[in-house]
Amino acid sequence: MTHKFESTYFFKTDEDQPKGPQARCHEWSDKNSHKFFVAIDGPRRFEYSSYKDPARFLEAYADVPDAERCFFEQIREGQACNEYYDIDWTLGQVADESDILRLEQQVFTAFLNVRNQHAPDYPLDIAHCRVLSASNNKKISLHIVIPTYVFENNNMHMKAFVLAFQDTWKRSAPNEDSALLEGHIDMGVYNRNRIMRILGSCKLKEPSRPLLRAVWHEPSMVAEDEEFLITNIGPDCIQVTCSTQEVVRAPSTSRSPRTCRDQVQSTMPQQLVDTVKAKFMQTPQATHPAGVEVCKRDLALAVEIEVVMALQTPHGLTRADILDDARFLPWNHLAPLEHLQLGHGKLEVRGPQPPSLLIRCDTGGGKTVYTEELVKANKKSRFVAITCRRSLADMLEERLGFENYQDISDIIACDWVVVQAESLYKINLKFYCEDTILILDEVSSLIKQMCSDKTHGNKHNLNLQVFERLIQRATRVICLDADLSDEEVEIMKSLRSDFIVWNNTFQQQKDDNVVLFDSKMKLIQEALDLLRLHKRLWISSTMSARCTEALHAMLTKAGYKGKCVTKNVDEAFKRDASKDINNVMAGLDYFIHTPTISVGVDYNTKGHVDCVIGIFSTCSEVDVESCMQMMRRVRHVNDKTYLVHVDAAIKDLPATAPEVKDWICNQLDIVTGKVRWSSTLKLQFDDANNLTIPDDLYHRMYCHVMAKKHLSMNNFRSRLIRRMTQAGCIVTGRGDKLPRGHPIPKELKEKEKEIAAAWHQQIASAGAISPDEFERLSRGTRELDSDQRASVHRFALMRAYDVQEHGTITEEWVRTYDKPHEKECYRNLMALSPSCGPSLKSCLEVVQQREDLGQDYSLRGPTTADAHSRLERSQFVKLGYVVDILLACGFEDPFATNEVPAEDIKILGAKIGTPEFNKRRTKYCLKHCSSVGSANDSPLRRRSTQ
Repeated sequence: MTHKFESTYFFKTDEDQPKGPQARCHEWSDKNSHKFFVAIDGPRRFEYSSYKDPARFLEAYADVPDAERCFFEQIREGQACNEYYDIDWTLGQVADESDILRLEQQVFTAFLNVRNQHAPDYPLDIAHCRVLSASNNKKISLHIVIPTYVFENNNMHMKAFVLAFQDTWKRSAPNEDSALLEGHIDMGVYNRNRIMRILGSCKLKEPSRPLLRAVWHEPSMVAEDEEFLITNIGPDCIQVTCSTQEVVRAPSTSRSPRTCRDQVQSTMPQQLVDTVKAKFMQTPQATHPAGVEVCKRDLALAVEIEVVMALQTPHGLTRADILDDARFLPWNHLAPLEHLQLGHGKLEVRGPQPPSLLIRCDTGGGKTVYTEELVKANKKSRFVAITCRRSLADMLEERLGFENYQDISDIIACDWVVVQAESLYKINLKFYCEDTILILDEVSSLIKQMCSDKTHGNKHNLNLQVFERLIQRATRVICLDADLSDEEVEIMKSLRSDFIVWNNTFQQQKDDNVVLFDSKMKLIQEALDLLRLHKRLWISSTMSARCTEALHAMLTKAGYKGKCVTKNVDEAFKRDASKDINNVMAGLDYFIHTPTISVGVDYNTKGHVDCVIGIFSTCSEVDVESCMQMMRRVRHVNDKTYLVHVDAAIKDLPATAPEVKDWICNQLDIVTGKVRWSSTLKLQFDDANNLTIPDDLYHRMYCHVMAKKHLSMNNFRSRLIRRMTQAGCIVTGRGDKLPRGHPIPKELKEKEKEIAAAWHQQIASAGAISPDEFERLSRGTRELDSDQRASVHRFALMRAYDVQEHGTITEEWVRTYDKPHEKECYRNLMALSPSCGPSLKSCLEVVQQREDLGQDYSLRGPTTADAHSRLERSQFVKLGYVVDILLACGFEDPFATNEVPAEDIKILGAKIGTPEFNKRRTKYCLKHCSSVGSANDSPLRRRSTQ
């Protein structure tokens, strides 16, 4: 034996020993409580060892040079294992790389079909699998690991399952899928103490054939290394029950006899094969790498067709790709096929429905064209399109005759309609129950909108119900998005079973340059330099509206012509800009916008925008995917260059669905005073009056949206870099900064002050409105001009501070108190003021009772759409810490005038983790850092003296 790679390895020696190296390794492992077993293909033949767990092995494996990586995983006899397969065969003739990729996908798709036919109780899709490839031009070799399902014993239960698997396709009617797999699944890998190669390793005699992630399988490309280990059993795995009586064959280490075939037969008609091959060969591979796509079409008569489609053109999907003699799969997905069947002695026409689709396709990849042709191919069907994109809404309305929901004052019940999320409650579900195709555009943005109280107002619950029922009841659902995540795919699949993922893997931004600036001011200086060189810019910003408008004012002052769109711009201009952006940009040097309009803009004019600039702030809470979407709205960038600044803030927020659920539960425990430590605590009362988080659509969407937002907020910069490189971009950095005293920072601050002063003056002089008028104007569906927005803001400001006299609202007053910090301080101080209770504890109890009652009401209601957001904004949670500190220091209320000895503060500080205090002071008193708490004429002081 020898010690290496942080463990002890056993090998066969010339000395006589009663047990072999593997048996000696197992004895040593049992003594050391090791759970993960490996082997190395070395000069001494196989050497065996073990590690405490898979994580410990992967740490050691990471330091092994590539040339020495000949590692295998031992599947010890009697050990539990994930479902796994080894599929390979020798090709009859030499194949090139593109053919190998195509054949691998074809075999994988056939495997999924036959496997699901055998075990429908344990369904399998693309996302469940982890696929490794060691194929070369002479041999196809795939290792498939399925960490979702686990077997109690490798050589008994797993083997029985695969033997029954083989019997299934032999007993069933012959089809091309079973013929493709028969004889090519290696049964020897289910023997006792079998070893299987590990990701990144090769056989000692074949160093040119390492086992790597399958490049065409996206879930495998983004999966963690431990997900490819067969004996790494996760906590959420599903155990497969399988009778060992099915193992009736004698164990054999040899492979099953291979069928006599020179090459893999295609499952497509030969005409379609020739068409795809010709299309594939049209464009030189070195210039345009292929985006290879696997699609499955599940017909109502259980006829499964696998089609391999190569998207070779650099412009993505086009009208020609879809319509040219029905060459490609999309045309089959557009309209139902008609089959004549004999029923009750008569010929009947029955059209098996094509599946629902989840289409992941980059901006400019053909989503709008596909939607247009889908509608044209199904003119007798009803359509409901839910979209955030102005370009798609305009196309549906102007070119295809869709009705716009804004033009319908009553219930929506027309054949073709385009609608947005906040108006779903107006849809007549009975009207759209038959022969209806639902189009969900920008699915990621829609899911985020469906979790927003601000978007839906008091119609949130109704809109959620309509959204869910539309998806479930529609004949077909077509979902489109450039950033469709695996979690969003699972959310949609949980509502209906016929969804199939269609992924256009062509990288629209391949080899584009992304320059990441450390300094925001240096990036602004770079933008000015580009404008001086007569470069035209598209600027995407998630800074505050005021900062963005200040940047626009500075560029305008420098003599450049541009437009700026923020939340403060009139709605009419936003609509016109998004609807006619190509003409708006025609005479401009730059266009700058914030997320208020980003979802609805598509700029398609070639040759006008030279460079895209992104200025993003973590504080805005806009996630990375939305920021990338903002920049990608420009379809044609002349210089193929993106200049980006992201602040370097790093946070530690819950970033997975379980972590978000735990966070919710902890917040609820604090608010309700009920302590529960269960990690499965959910926000709903069961029959025993306990709380649970229901596994319904809203809660799945909410946890996903929160996790996605937190992933960006935790480390925005690293996530952006990762996503841009995944899109094919080349990312570089710029660390230089502006010299001290440069005029740009000062000029921007001055412009911000000017814009703020003008807004404060407009609020102070705005006309008074009634409460009813305020409710009408603030619903968001009305178009507000600048004066109306000022009046609405003035009314909201007076309500926030309980101000009754209009004369109180002066420009100076607005400048002082129109700040989120001041409003929050006023609300909190009012909750703890003596007028609310005789003591701080009693005031806090009032806050708790109010929130507990509101939480109880929302949780017991028919839906719980506002429960999570109430917890996130819990006043009781924040004030609980304040009261604890005040009382511990000896202050009876937030305006106490007594002084506390420094020694007492020091003792308290040691308890709360802040022991450092100013030693020169001997006493401390309360001081307020807000104007509402310190100014004698503040709204709080005025109210307390009334």
